[in-house]
Amino acid sequence: MHDLEVLIETGRQLIVLETEREGRFIDGFRRIAKRSSRPYFQWTVTQGLLRLAPEYEAQTINKDVNQLFAQIQATEKESVYILVDFHHYLEEPVAIRHIKDVMLNTPNHTLILLSQSISLPDELRTFATHYELPLPTTEQLSKMVSDLALEWLAEKKGKLQVSEKGMIKRLVESLCGLSYSDAKRMAHHAIYNDGIIDQTDLADVARHKFELLNHNNVLNLELDYAE
Repeated sequence: MHDLEVLIETGRQLIVLETEREGRFIDGFRRIAKRSSRPYFQWTVTQGLLRLAPEYEAQTINKDVNQLFAQIQATEKESVYILVDFHHYLEEPVAIRHIKDVMLNTPNHTLILLSQSISLPDELRTFATHYELPLPTTEQLSKMVSDLALEWLAEKKGKLQVSEKGMIKRLVESLCGLSYSDAKRMAHHAIYNDGIIDQTDLADVARHKFELLNHNNVLNLELDYAE
């Protein structure tokens, strides 16, 4: 969140944040808002505009996109607006024009597009800064796998089995390059499937990883576990 806060405070007008961990980032923005002189607002199509500060209620009239941007452009105080799942509107000319109007007419504001996946139209690319989430380190993945193994022990009252020496390390290595949520989901399946980590689990992780990373269908999958 510190790196993201730096981007905001240095005056980036349009920040694109792709993540599955929406709730955690909203909590982070709440913490930033407490120490910032700029008000932070969250917008969703179901609740409207909500200031991220205690004792504020959502302004439901601003569920409408036109009303939302009318208020943004009418607001003189520098503010940060987190638009959640706004990617659904990025194919609509009116919504694109609204964003451009904010960029050109009220450059003191910051818009943050927060969604799981965002494809920007060409008209907005020159304004945008993409915030890349760092991938988990090997140490973080190792701790995550260890924590899952301990959960298995507590729930199943039995020790996690491995088919051969070094299998846990190989599982962690196979998870490298994935987001934390994807890696945890695959590790959870490997452990909770049968309580045994073996070559089958490594092959499953490799296949699922391949499917996640091969968006353009230009890769070939070849599994080789030879020592």
